[in-house]
Amino acid sequence: MTSLTLLALGAVTLLLAASRSSHNTASTALTVDTAASGSAVDAARACGWLALAGIAGVLAARGWGRRAVGMVLFLAAAVTAYVLVASELAATWRAVAICGAVMVAVGAVLVVAGGHRWSSLSTRFERDEGPGSGSTGTSRAAGSVGSVSGVGHGEAEPIDLWRAIDRGEDPTEPPGSSGGQ
Repeated sequence: MTSLTLLALGAVTLLLAASRSSHNTASTALTVDTAASGSAVDAARACGWLALAGIAGVLAARGWGRRAVGMVLFLAAAVTAYVLVASELAATWRAVAICGAVMVAVGAVLVVAGGHRWSSLSTRFERDEGPGSGSTGTSRAAGSVGSVSGVGHGEAEPIDLWRAIDRGEDPTEPPGSSGGQ
């Protein structure tokens, strides 16, 4: 998850540099010619927001989707760094923004290289097939209630209890009972 940290730090650095370099004050040595550097500030700001959105994309995607998000982030960071090098921003903020773009690029490379091996968002609470998904809802696997009935004995996992409820079963009933009648 080092790559996500680099993406976050790079995004924040780019947004900081873009917000600070757009202030034109005569009393500081970091004055900016906003007419000449407007595209660089816009590029830094856009790359910063894209990197923040990319963190969510990396977390939500899996496999090749995650690699694609990493590639987009890398390209955006590379273009931003190129625009910043050629810009007329004050040297300090230009260096800060370039460092942010480099952090985003390195994080993106790490996502492309190893992100496909990371675990994805959990599917733990996704519903299995139930009565409305093609099955009749009346056929039950043998022992399905018995496999979750040992609630007090630690035999059942919590997900098994939820799945039994989804099937319309009472996981607290002992196996073989007829519904408490």
